[in-house]
Amino acid sequence: MRSPTTARGVAVVAALLCAIVARPAHAQFSPSGAAFYDANVLSQSEWAALSRTLPAQSTRGAMALIFPGRAPITDSKTVEAWIRDKPLLGFVFPGLTGDPVASWSMAKQLAKANHVKGRSERPVVAINSGWTDWGAMAGHLGELATLRPMIDAGKPFSAEPLSARVAELVAERYAKHPGRLQSERLVISGHSAGGYYGANVAWLLANKDAKLARALRVYNIGIAVNLPRGVKARQMVGTSDTLAHVNSHSGALLDARTHIEPGLAHGNGGAFQLADSASEKPWTMRALGELFGEQPKRSRSKRRSKARSRAQTHKALASALRRRAKRSELSAQNAATLASQMAGLGVKQVLKVKLAHDAAQLAIRAERESALADLIDARLSGKTNAARAATRRLSALRGRKQRELSKLAGQANRLMRNTACDMGEFLGTLWRESALAMSPLHVMQKTFQAQHAALTLGQQWMSLMWGYATPRVKRATAASSRRAPRRRGSGR
Repeated sequence: MRSPTTARGVAVVAALLCAIVARPAHAQFSPSGAAFYDANVLSQSEWAALSRTLPAQSTRGAMALIFPGRAPITDSKTVEAWIRDKPLLGFVFPGLTGDPVASWSMAKQLAKANHVKGRSERPVVAINSGWTDWGAMAGHLGELATLRPMIDAGKPFSAEPLSARVAELVAERYAKHPGRLQSERLVISGHSAGGYYGANVAWLLANKDAKLARALRVYNIGIAVNLPRGVKARQMVGTSDTLAHVNSHSGALLDARTHIEPGLAHGNGGAFQLADSASEKPWTMRALGELFGEQPKRSRSKRRSKARSRAQTHKALASALRRRAKRSELSAQNAATLASQMAGLGVKQVLKVKLAHDAAQLAIRAERESALADLIDARLSGKTNAARAATRRLSALRGRKQRELSKLAGQANRLMRNTACDMGEFLGTLWRESALAMSPLHVMQKTFQAQHAALTLGQQWMSLMWGYATPRVKRATAASSRRAPRRRGSGR
């Protein structure tokens, strides 16, 4: 007969093995996550919560509420009830190779970037929309055949369950609390391929009710996707971000809501960058007030206390317009410089046209702001002729703006872009990166970065697995002790 000690040891080993390997279909772990997402932003309470709920959170479509400072909420029913009723900042969808750590890290960054000290915390819903490194190819091919062509054509895709569920919950939220349509803005944020899921939420809501879509603020990084016209959005694409170029829709790249930023990378993780290490800076989450210019409203008492005379207000407005005109003029020069640096075929031509158009529009904006300042000054000083001249300038600028838009539409129709050109650019970038990386200094640097990333990620995942396995080992040990037969001995 097997001794209690032996039985207990077998139970411990069996429980440990079951805890670690019994659910291979649910075990989401993406080694490249360290290149794209900064998991160091997660707190100890978040790592502990993730270790307790690893199998459930590793399932695609799993949701968790991530707060700026307090512990997360992972129970699915509680999360959905919160979305329907309580204060909420928004949702995040990570990219193609994302996993639970990716979605939680991205949500945490968005929550922290938009938290105002002294105010109540608004959580972000982290949605596990990634396929991990292991399922990325299958997921990518599936998206190419289903979700992406629908979004590119400007149509909602109701058969995609993750984004359809989010759209359903948002619609329920505003059906239950219609007043919030005017008072709040929900951000839908996606990184890389995750931007297509966020776009589908916007299309589904726009198809249901235009008011629902206008309540959204879409914030995508490393991708430009087709979005409904009435939706306010900011899509950030780096000049050297080859992955973003290949994955972005041409029409979305040319859209006024897309911003081409110099030096922006595809990842913001601590490991070496992939396919775009020519980029100079990692992406970072930014505050929505900074992105969309929507600051919290002041109370009436504060507005009264800061009230000034009409003349003072107009003078201050004219000064502010002149300062803005200088900034717009500088931005126009920077956009023109970037446009001149875009050389190549396919998407590079799209970026060149986009940046040249942005430069022209920014120059028009600078002139308009200057003309408005002149008009205000002329009216304050009673100079009728100067006021008329400023009005004529504003009218002419409106015509120029419309002509630039027509010019962009004509250029867009002539642009040729195909998969071969995109893949040529992507493979060319990889070849150049590999050639540059062959110097002894670069090899040493990349080796150290890779080792550090592997060590950090390994420690994080071992702690996750240990946190998930330990309670089960203890329960199995206790159960084996209760079931083990007692030996009869003379010492009794």
